[in-house]
Amino acid sequence: MVQKIIFNIFITRKPKDEARQNTSKKLLLFKILSALSPFIFLLVLELVLRLFNYGTDTSLFVKYPPDERFMVMN
Repeated sequence: MVQKIIFNIFITRKPKDEARQNTSKKLLLFKILSALSPFIFLLVLELVLRLFNYGTDTSLFVKYPPDERFMVMN
């Protein structure tokens, strides 16, 4: 019984090199996602705000209200 338990413990464990490789891959993925998460958040926020037309008109030129044929700086 004891031999079977000890055998299962040693057989089911991953080799240390493979475990380290998985850990390093996970760490690299975490670092990449951590570095990109603020940019992804700002991109999604920008897209949502543009989708709902939030904010003022930021065009350089707008039509001149008294005469629509002319444009003036915003």
